[in-house]
Amino acid sequence: MRVGEILNLKWKDVDFTNRFIQVPMSKNSDSRSIPLDSRTEEMFRKLEKGRKAEDYVFARKNGDKVLSVRGAFKAACEGAEIADFRFHDLRHTAASLLAARGCDIVTLQHILGHMTLAMTQRYAHLVPGRYDKTREIMATLLDSSSDEVGATKQPQYVVPKNLSSVSH
Repeated sequence: MRVGEILNLKWKDVDFTNRFIQVPMSKNSDSRSIPLDSRTEEMFRKLEKGRKAEDYVFARKNGDKVLSVRGAFKAACEGAEIADFRFHDLRHTAASLLAARGCDIVTLQHILGHMTLAMTQRYAHLVPGRYDKTREIMATLLDSSSDEVGATKQPQYVVPKNLSSVSH
């Protein structure tokens, strides 16, 4: 998720029943659903206790909306001795890891909220075995074609009925 989407997330947007996070208004003015894994669901359930649907998921102690994560994120990176790392790099890292573990590119596009598949293509090189299925299909086609060709010794010609009576 983008930082703005995270900061605008309310409890009404977390669908525990279907295990999705609904991103109501993304950067591209489209809503989208992000699958909720069991670990995040468990963490969210603990955070949700005593909260109302209109409350922000990530709020200040008084319930007000958090306006920025810049200072806290910078401090966390410094504490972990991580240099040259932006909050948005977390999104890129998550997308890269999903692609590397086999998440298909169209699903990744929807999760990231990219308007075009071209935006998501930067992660395509990370998809393991992305040509394996195509190779299987090609082999199957070639195998079935060679069986059909091998079974026929003479070329077969089809003459349409309406052409057989045409005079030359």
